[in-house]
Amino acid sequence: MRIYDSNGNLQYSDILGELNLGKYVRNITIDNSSNASSLTNYQVLITVDTATLISAGKMRSDCGDIRFYDQANNLSYWIESGINTSSTKIWVKVPSIPASSTKVIQMYYGNPNLTSASSGDDTFLLFDDFLGSSLNTNKWTLARIYGTGNYSATVSNGYVEIFGDTSTSVAITSKLGTSFPFAIEGSWKENTGDNWHHFTQTAGGSDSDWVRVGYSGGTFYYQKRTSGTNTTYQSFSRTAPTAWTRISIQVTSSSVKYFENGTQVNSTTTQDRYTSGTNYIMFSVYNSAKSDYDWIALRNFTPTEPTTTVGSEVNFTQTLRVK
Repeated sequence: MRIYDSNGNLQYSDILGELNLGKYVRNITIDNSSNASSLTNYQVLITVDTATLISAGKMRSDCGDIRFYDQANNLSYWIESGINTSSTKIWVKVPSIPASSTKVIQMYYGNPNLTSASSGDDTFLLFDDFLGSSLNTNKWTLARIYGTGNYSATVSNGYVEIFGDTSTSVAITSKLGTSFPFAIEGSWKENTGDNWHHFTQTAGGSDSDWVRVGYSGGTFYYQKRTSGTNTTYQSFSRTAPTAWTRISIQVTSSSVKYFENGTQVNSTTTQDRYTSGTNYIMFSVYNSAKSDYDWIALRNFTPTEPTTTVGSEVNFTQTLRVK
């Protein structure tokens, strides 16, 4: 039995083996009070100071003892970055978050015998951190979108490098499709040439059916393409980043917001190419270009995103008993 207070905070547990989760617990409050819609299987981002906990000997140095629970449910999570720092970023998949309200989940830690359960595949709609030696063809279609030259998507050293020869466009396109709204998260850098992040409603990729953001030379573009005709929503002089850059693309049926390292790049956000339908995410290069992705994730999204607050630590061994 577990006992919670009216705010969802865990007060007592007598479940056999509960202490195997760890010595410590913190309540994570998810605030969805500004959103009139309930959320299902929603990925929330939590920022935790793991450096202090690791320094105090309360957490494994690799954060492998972290676990998340929603009362009786073991929640999937993925550690994005910042292990052993003051701002460790962790995505947690929460089964349900009520509309215009708050939700409390628990973060456990302190059992040194546990090993990491961090899993992007279990947390996101689609996830790839490119840790293998070849492109995962269960997740992606590799295709030459335009031209006749050579092309490739090479996976090594934990990232994928997409290459298209002279006057040739090549793309990897997700085999999983999703509906509006959605968000694309990832880590990317330009290697050479034209580099583009798209979504399209053509499975396998398309040269004439997409909305995209990206770079051609020293210019940033936000464009759509309909029946082979380009329309530019916005363009301006801007050099593509050649160092690893955290990107986020937030997409609805009427808008696109593109972020690099937390800063929105495009000020024009109109999206009138699609209002419904199934969308596939597509990443391409053109004309002797290369583009690198360290990881890519597709997640659920709402324009009014919930916020998260990490509560104070409770010593689990002092507040709970096991029968």
